[in-house]
Amino acid sequence: MDSYYPGMSKWDGASMTNYGFAQGLPTSCFLGEALTDSSFVVSNGFSSGVVYYDGSTATAYKSFNTTGISTNYHNDFERMSNGAVAIATTSGLSIFNGTTFTQYQTSAGLPHNNIKSLKYDSNDNVLWLGHQNGTHGLSSMNPVTGTITNYSSSAPSAAIRDIAVGNDSVIYYIAGSNYYRFDAKNDSLATFNSSNSPLSSSILNDIEYLNNQLWIATGTRLHVVDDFERSAVALNSRGPSNM
Repeated sequence: MDSYYPGMSKWDGASMTNYGFAQGLPTSCFLGEALTDSSFVVSNGFSSGVVYYDGSTATAYKSFNTTGISTNYHNDFERMSNGAVAIATTSGLSIFNGTTFTQYQTSAGLPHNNIKSLKYDSNDNVLWLGHQNGTHGLSSMNPVTGTITNYSSSAPSAAIRDIAVGNDSVIYYIAGSNYYRFDAKNDSLATFNSSNSPLSSSILNDIEYLNNQLWIATGTRLHVVDDFERSAVALNSRGPSNM
C-alpha cells in the first residue's frame, strides 16, 4: 500500500483499491504503512494524528488524547515482523500494536528525540533509527526487549533521511549529499559522494538494498552499487553507462 492524495491505494498485482474519505481517512495522507492486506496506518501531520484503518473502521489517535504518542508530527512509518508499526516522530519513537502505543524517548536511552527515518532488519529482528540531528548518527532497538543501542561513530553531518539494511549488520544511509556505509559489528564508517565515487549528483533521494546490491536514486539517475566492490554503475533509460 502507498499513501496518495486523498487517501491510500492498494495494488494487488491486477487492480487498484482506493481508501479515502468514505472510509474515514483524512483528506490527504503524507505517510502510510500497510499492516495486513486490509489494515494500515496513515498520517497527514498535525491535523489528523495517526489514523488506523482495521479493514472496516478508521480510528484517529492524537497526542492530546492518546498515551504513548507525544506529538502529531511524524517523519516515518515502518512495519515489523510482529505486526506492530514503528512511528518516527519529532518527539521520540512510538510503537503501535494495533491497540496501544508504547513510547521511547531519551529517558529510554535515545540520544535525541527527533527521529527522522526508520528501517527494520527482519533477519536480525532489529529496528534501525536515523536521527534528525546529524551528530547522533544511528540507533537500534530490539523490538522484543525494547533495548536501545546508540552508535556515535556512525554520526554524519546532516539528518539521516533514508536507511537501507545490507548483509552482516552493514547499514547504508543518506545524509546530506553523502551516502554512508556503517559496519555495526566493527563500528566502522565509510563516506561516499560525487567527489570520491561515481555518483553523478550531490542530490540523493532514496536508498534500497536488494539482492546484494545497493540502489541509490539521485537527482540525475539511478545507481547500482556492488556491496563488495562498492563501485557504482549509473543507470539511465538506455541502460548502464560508464562514469
